[in-house]
Amino acid sequence: MGRVTDSTGTRRRPEQLAADLLDLIRDEVIQPGTRLPTEQALCARFDVSRTVVREAMARLRAEGIVRTSHGRGTFVLAIPSRPAQVPPPSDQQGVLELLEFRTGVEAEASGLAARRRTASQLSKIADALRDPAELTVPATAVEADLHFHLQVAKASGNPHFVAMLESLGPGAIIVPTTRLEREPGQLISAWAEHRTILHAIKDRDSVSAAAAMRTHLVNSAQRLRGGQ
Repeated sequence: MGRVTDSTGTRRRPEQLAADLLDLIRDEVIQPGTRLPTEQALCARFDVSRTVVREAMARLRAEGIVRTSHGRGTFVLAIPSRPAQVPPPSDQQGVLELLEFRTGVEAEASGLAARRRTASQLSKIADALRDPAELTVPATAVEADLHFHLQVAKASGNPHFVAMLESLGPGAIIVPTTRLEREPGQLISAWAEHRTILHAIKDRDSVSAAAAMRTHLVNSAQRLRGGQ
């Protein structure tokens, strides 16, 4: 695995390593009662220094997620709950306001992802770009859309972007049934915009990545209004 760096060349920060380990614990790749890999193994797996590992462990201990036993190692105590989801907007105006908020936040996340993403993270973003032909069921389309945006947020290297999207949950994604049944071209347009975001992140073009995300969410608002 190559060295994970941010835009300044600094190695992966402790909070990002802690977030990655939390993902593994939440997904039950590492289960409660299981001993975490050794400090040396974590350094090798994530290509980070011992200082980063120790600071990440301190964060997880402070949250009550792990416990370190002298001479035995560090053990997972419990699966942390995901952030509570914010109730979805109840009307179109609320949805448009949410899209305005997401535009500002996710454009920045996309720009950071272009600078900081690893090869593995880029692969996950690409895998999240589902073929529109597979998204004829609204629930599947919502899940795929949210998954794509979450992968971009994770590639930003800032766990707060991820926490924001997780707190919004599927309610952040607007895929009206009529878009799928009567106007499939709108879903194809959204897919093409996702592809543009992916290509900008792949090219490490932070300006284009931020602009592509902004365009996508602004267009989403227009599609909701019936303007596209």
